[in-house]
Amino acid sequence: MIDYRTTRLTLLRLCLPITLLILMGCGGRSYIEINYRLMQAPQLAENREFHVRFNDRRTNKVIFGPQARKHFRYFTGIFDLRMTQPEQQDVFVGRLDLDTLFIETFKKRIENMGAQTVKTAAPQTPVFEIALDTFYLELDELKWRVNLEYEIRIIKDDRVRSRQNAQGNAERLKLIGTRDADKLISDMFTDIVNQTDIQRLLQNAEL
Repeated sequence: MIDYRTTRLTLLRLCLPITLLILMGCGGRSYIEINYRLMQAPQLAENREFHVRFNDRRTNKVIFGPQARKHFRYFTGIFDLRMTQPEQQDVFVGRLDLDTLFIETFKKRIENMGAQTVKTAAPQTPVFEIALDTFYLELDELKWRVNLEYEIRIIKDDRVRSRQNAQGNAERLKLIGTRDADKLISDMFTDIVNQTDIQRLLQNAEL
């Protein structure tokens, strides 16, 4: 004889975790998690200082496509940034807006190469400018797709001394919730930022 009460309880125990995962995935978060993995880099000459600034050149300030926006409807423009250095545990940097996300990441890259960054640029201080052209996430059927494009410019004496473009796109299968979108953006962000050749930029700028 089948014990229907026991069967119902067993099914409930099996279905509850799946239901909770679905509800968590549909609930949405107000932020995007980014884990940036800092690369090992050659050292710059000592006593170098740079002022890092952000220039938003996007004609369309919207981050999400129509389908992705449904899963990030509570997004407030905040990014949870964590950084991982080689052979070290990740460190929580803070909850940042888009401008500060790029500024803090490139400041860390520059400081990791032995140089210093300053909040306010003196007349003789070179400016390291991140000019963002594209930052866009879309959900196409069952895949997250992200596009990122920016230009780095070294400016001194109000003149652009050198420039370097960086761009990329990637995709990742969507499972439950938005965690796969976080991972996709983190991987793309890490790859593109680390591909920026700061040494060559400074050489071309004759600094």
